[in-house]
Amino acid sequence: MRKMGFPLCLALLLLGTPPRINGQPLGPLVLVSSRRLATYRHYTGDLATGLAQAGIHPVDIVYLHDASRTGSGARNPQIPDQARLVVVVGPGNLDRALRLNLEDPILCVYVTRHDFQRAKRKLGPTKRLSAIYLNQPLGRFLSLAKALVPGLHAISTVLSKGQSWRKPRIQQAARRLGDAAHIIIVPDRLHAIFSAFRFVLPGTDALIEFPDETVYNAVTLPTILLRTIHYGVPIISYAPAYVQAGALAAVYTTPAEFSGQTLAWIRHLSAAPASLPRPAYPSRFKLFLNRNIARTLGITLPPIHEILERLRAHPSSLHPHPPA
Repeated sequence: MRKMGFPLCLALLLLGTPPRINGQPLGPLVLVSSRRLATYRHYTGDLATGLAQAGIHPVDIVYLHDASRTGSGARNPQIPDQARLVVVVGPGNLDRALRLNLEDPILCVYVTRHDFQRAKRKLGPTKRLSAIYLNQPLGRFLSLAKALVPGLHAISTVLSKGQSWRKPRIQQAARRLGDAAHIIIVPDRLHAIFSAFRFVLPGTDALIEFPDETVYNAVTLPTILLRTIHYGVPIISYAPAYVQAGALAAVYTTPAEFSGQTLAWIRHLSAAPASLPRPAYPSRFKLFLNRNIARTLGITLPPIHEILERLRAHPSSLHPHPPA
């Protein structure tokens, strides 16, 4: 299939008394996003609304083609030279923005910690780059599992080879909470994936589901759900859609919550303009529970406020900044 360059929507000029960064006015603020994904559209709309309510009004929207068309290392002339902050939405747009060799500080959103660190390694040490990660901290998943599953001592997961970098981090996070972690790395073959679940589910208290389309997809998920129910193992997921399909719970952040955190960072730059904030996980999140699955598994779910209190008892689930 021929790849088509999708447009990047830009724009936002600060009005009124502008925030400042490095002692200079923050405006114009440039937002680099895409209309292709509904999530990005919602985030962009929520952020624009929040900026307008704060007296920061969008005055123009410019559509850019793939930055590679402007030539390697060239600065796209449609990005204002006087921009003080560029907010980039999504890993694809981050790659395009970095190819422009922008001198402006860049705040990335909707990028995983792994993708952000991979992009950052390509840059010089003086580049001002920060992020609000798409993924939740591992401690948040594990603390949620402990809050929902009585007597939890062991968690498990199945990862594809492309996601094997997660394994040591999961093991480390589980050890901090005193849990065992059973993790299997599988090749991209259905037989191997299904065999891994037959091996890993007995003796585990919860299955943690991470974004991994090789393992968790429309083909594999029905069988995985049936097997977890057969073994009495609840799934803690990252996606509300999987909870609707049969997982026990999900922890996730909405576009409105991501935009709220972005606005808070912009206000931070106004109050403390010396530097961009450190990269951080989402500070705001929601829980989605499947009480029918809980009854099937014989789990009594506490009220949401009690679950949140239990999460707050585990600082690793709420601390916004990852270790260096």
